[in-house]
Amino acid sequence: MDIAFCHDCKELTYALPDHNNGIHTNTSGAHFGPRHHLSVLNINDPNLPAPVKWVVLKMNRDIECTDNELLLAALAIELGGLDYLLKTS
Repeated sequence: MDIAFCHDCKELTYALPDHNNGIHTNTSGAHFGPRHHLSVLNINDPNLPAPVKWVVLKMNRDIECTDNELLLAALAIELGGLDYLLKTS
């Protein structure tokens, strides 16, 4: 299971590949419709801000995140840390 970011709702969610072929589409999100723009986050991406990378890593391993970690990740996202994904996807 992967973690995706919805650029429309500004929230993180789990993303599942469609049809067991490993490909993510806009309908891969847990509750997002086909018109939402999702980007699957990769912790190996060098452009991913460190606070977001840390939260994604902990979510992938089912480890609870602290309030401060979530706050820093939210701040990094709010300041445009994931805007580069809109240009590359």
